Amino acid sequence: MFLDSEAYAQTCKLKRSGSTLEPAFNQLADFMKMKYQVEMLNYILDDAEHTPKLNLILNTTKQYNKMHDRKNSYSYNQKYREAIRLHFKEIVRESGLKISFPIDDLFICYTDFEFEAGERAVKQMLHDHHDNLAAKFHSQNLWDIIGRFPSINVFYLTNADVKHNKANGNCEELKAELNRAVKSYDEFDYFSDDSLQVYFDSKQNLDHQYEGNLYYYFK
Repeated sequence: MFLDSEAYAQTCKLKRSGSTLEPAFNQLADFMKMKYQVEMLNYILDDAEHTPKLNLILNTTKQYNKMHDRKNSYSYNQKYREAIRLHFKEIVRESGLKISFPIDDLFICYTDFEFEAGERAVKQMLHDHHDNLAAKFHSQNLWDIIGRFPSINVFYLTNADVKHNKANGNCEELKAELNRAVKSYDEFDYFSDDSLQVYFDSKQNLDHQYEGNLYYYFK
């Protein structure tokens, strides 16, 4: 699940301050930490589109992945979800928390806050530094830099330019520069040297294989 700007800002505020959640949700956070060893930073409880949903915002990608099925990494672990749903219902019953919609069939899902922070860091870095980076590396026949965490794609003009810049170390220099730039936006110290995946390709390949269409390229 992805966070809107308001939920992201609220979660940042909670993480910066170390503040606890409301009592009922603090109990749920304690349960998540004790039962699954994951840190629940925040939550979103709503019935958007008439589907009661509890979205638990987890601190790291490792913790987020932990809540998935081991045999199918694209699916949530159903036993975990049911245990969380039942425990939350018990918390609501005992605390008297008032919820304006039924939660018997509450849909449990998760958000990876580390990924959310990475997305925003890469987007903001490229917004602030794209033109400077393009000018600095223009002599290497750089065409464009496009990013969406956890990856950034660097396009040179031709296939020969890619080969040349890899051979003489220019690609590694640019990769290091991109990592340093993104790290400066890493407010919560999530990034390591291998967090950002930088790929090198050419406009020539984009034009020939994907008709110059970035949508098809990234699909």
